[in-house]
Amino acid sequence: MAYVVKWVAAGQRKITQAPKTYPTPSDAIDFACTILKQKPEQIWIEGPSGVRIEQQVIELNCEARGMR
Repeated sequence: MAYVVKWVAAGQRKITQAPKTYPTPSDAIDFACTILKQKPEQIWIEGPSGVRIEQQVIELNCEARGMR
């Protein structure tokens, strides 16, 4: 099962996808925390079976981990 981080950079419309997939939601969130430092317009994680982790959940996890 793979998780993919996707985002829209500030001032852009194009969706960017991480160059690799992550085996767990936790690994994907770790990467997403680094992207949040770039202040994207939107960020989310897509997983198996239509799972989608929204920006608010990512932000809360980054704060809880001290990565924001």
